[in-house]
Amino acid sequence: MDCLAVYSHLFRAIMRVRTDPATRRKLVRRIKKLLKPIKEFYNFLDVVTVDSTVIEVLNIDVNNAPYKELRVALEEILKMLSQVVQETVSKKVYQTMLFKHAMPYVKSDVERLQTYAILDDVIRHLF
Repeated sequence: MDCLAVYSHLFRAIMRVRTDPATRRKLVRRIKKLLKPIKEFYNFLDVVTVDSTVIEVLNIDVNNAPYKELRVALEEILKMLSQVVQETVSKKVYQTMLFKHAMPYVKSDVERLQTYAILDDVIRHLF
């Protein structure tokens, strides 16, 4: 599903935030901890994995996930991810990631973001 690809790109861009290895491990631990309740609520997220570079959502079986629930779950992950990153790294590092990685993706793929009504979510949760 194309919507998954859009969120996957966003998650990858956010995870490209520049940190030292200790901060990166702390970031990943917090993401995994906060993702647990979301995964418990939305069973189709059981296949979502987290490592130091990405929250992998492309392996979600969209045939077993109601579209509306999938969209809500992905938005919750985006909100949680942006919040964790903002709280973990400095404001300058977060802004650098935002304008160096996330916004160039948004700008290059704004049509798909608008098609899936994700642009509002991106602006609301990243800024």
